[in-house]
Amino acid sequence: MKNTKFVFTFFFSFLFLLHITNSVLAQEESEKKISYGIKVGTTLSNFSSEQPHNNYKPGLIAGCFITYKLSSNIALQMEPSYMQQGGNLIKIFDPAVLSIPDYPFALEIEDQKILFHNIDIPLLFKYDKIIGGLKVFAVVGPSLGINIHTTAKTDVSARSKDIIPVYYDFYKEENITSNINLLQYGVTGGLGFETRIRNLPLIFDVRYRYSLNKTYEGYSYLGIHQIQGDLSSNTIYITLGIGF
Repeated sequence: MKNTKFVFTFFFSFLFLLHITNSVLAQEESEKKISYGIKVGTTLSNFSSEQPHNNYKPGLIAGCFITYKLSSNIALQMEPSYMQQGGNLIKIFDPAVLSIPDYPFALEIEDQKILFHNIDIPLLFKYDKIIGGLKVFAVVGPSLGINIHTTAKTDVSARSKDIIPVYYDFYKEENITSNINLLQYGVTGGLGFETRIRNLPLIFDVRYRYSLNKTYEGYSYLGIHQIQGDLSSNTIYITLGIGF
């Protein structure tokens, strides 16, 4: 229910602000009313600390942006993008703790690389100012993420039950989309600058996306329900864009 309310609030806010934007832009015929472009970049994500042994995971981001000018320095910007998020998790699999009889190994250590394939749609207020010949800007606003697919790529180190143990390394990959929340909403903010190359805007920016809801619920690094936590995934990303 909370997710549904957020979605409706997000899109109705966008429509309302778009209406205001069109009204203001109608009074500023001398300025370019709408600009757009494409951007690509890299992400670095990690899970929150409700469970131990987590680390950062790199990824990619690619998308477009549409900017509506509210005044000479203030704009509303929407950026639908494909974004890779997630994080690295270490899981300890102990068959004795889990009461699993006749398991082939005495212990397994799993290095899990969790990758979210998300569509992310931030709706940002943008303020810019010319400093030293560069257009420097700041952005902030809500962001709605939609999880399309999630994989867990795992490197496993296992120890045998022998008196003199033998160690094995192997790899497995799982589809864990059903374990991840479909809607992932958050707040995005960042800084950047814009310059021009051959009359085209070249845009560089750094953003941070802070998750407002839990995206991976009920995770346990020991695989037991007595020790578990609901994790969120936060992301810093750097992009390079070209405007038109």
